[in-house]
Amino acid sequence: MLISLHTSIYASDHDACEINPILKSLVNKNPNEEAIDQYNQGRLIYLGIYSYNLEAPGVNADPYCLKDNDKLAVIPSTSDTYCSIEHQRLNELARVFTKIYNEKITEISNREILGECDL
Repeated sequence: MLISLHTSIYASDHDACEINPILKSLVNKNPNEEAIDQYNQGRLIYLGIYSYNLEAPGVNADPYCLKDNDKLAVIPSTSDTYCSIEHQRLNELARVFTKIYNEKITEISNREILGECDL
């Protein structure tokens, strides 16, 4: 039996594919509203994702520097390998969500959260 390339990049149906609820919750959230809410609560923090490397989409700063300085929260279950089609879709959503969120929080904070990590 031949296995198509499309299905072979995902775990089989018998493998567990646990996706963190935080990643799933992005479907129902607005990144601009989330950034404004975080800023209003005094939480100046960027969002990051794991891909091949740690990334902070929409931020002109070293994501490792941001993480080391407690200025980056990484969305769990992000990765460059996917356990299902839903996991792939949610990872793509996370990339877009973090970019919009990060650009908004940079704008409303006047870049103050970048600090020494600004490039």
